[in-house]
Amino acid sequence: MNSLPLSWIVNSGANQSVSDLEVESASTLWIALADLKSDGKLDDFISGVLTKKKNVVIRGIPYEQKKYFCRKGFELVPNGVEALLDFTFDHFEKKSLRELIRRGKRHGKVKEIEYSYDNAKLLQDFKKESTHGKEPELLYLFQNEFKDAERLFVFENGKGEWLGGLLVSRNYEKKIHLELLLRQRNAPVGVMEALIYGTFQALKETGARYFSLGEVPFVFFERYKILSKAKLISFGGKMIRFAYNYNGLYHFKNKFNPIWKVVYLGGYPKVKFRHLRLLFTKSRLQDLALYKLKSQIF
Repeated sequence: MNSLPLSWIVNSGANQSVSDLEVESASTLWIALADLKSDGKLDDFISGVLTKKKNVVIRGIPYEQKKYFCRKGFELVPNGVEALLDFTFDHFEKKSLRELIRRGKRHGKVKEIEYSYDNAKLLQDFKKESTHGKEPELLYLFQNEFKDAERLFVFENGKGEWLGGLLVSRNYEKKIHLELLLRQRNAPVGVMEALIYGTFQALKETGARYFSLGEVPFVFFERYKILSKAKLISFGGKMIRFAYNYNGLYHFKNKFNPIWKVVYLGGYPKVKFRHLRLLFTKSRLQDLALYKLKSQIF
């Protein structure tokens, strides 16, 4: 299986599943998430989709697949960046980061949790106790449930309580992708850094080359034309920065000295302006913004 869009999973199981949403009176298909067989081919899947729909939207297209999707007739619009950690590099050499990891380790240890129905429910319960647990949960942007095709790592204190949680999936043979990163509301300083460090060490045995810390939307390293779609996405991000702190997310991931790669929103045959609005509402970013706005007012 080739490199997949972010949060699409390579699954060794016999079955595959796709989370797609029909929008614009069913004229457009947004393929949000997918769980594909490891012996399949991305080209066969995409070609099959394009024969069924006139308009297709896919977000999270990685930089290394830019040329492929352009050849298939997609318009690609930058919508953020992906943070990649290379298992052959030392991403934890910075003195300040090592100190945070040391402080975090004093409060417990990193532990992998095996998949089961009960453990999947424990993760859902932990989400409610996490930093953003009371806010509307974003949908269709990442895998938000513990499945048997994923791995869950937690930072557990001496009492057996979870202080942090990290859910990862296999994006393709060479890359493990971070889906959920959850912090208990009162977790001590350094716990999340220690959790990422411990998970990174554990994942080295998978044979993958990269550990992706996931996407940071609305961050751009290039300047775009005033009337471009990328500029509109950037403007939209700034408008909801009070609700979704993507700058804080960028700075947290950047402390691990990642390799930053552009991530694209793809539309076949075009990314339409109304698609941007639909993704904003369907993903519940709109609900999150309204919730934060009401919290500030009342």
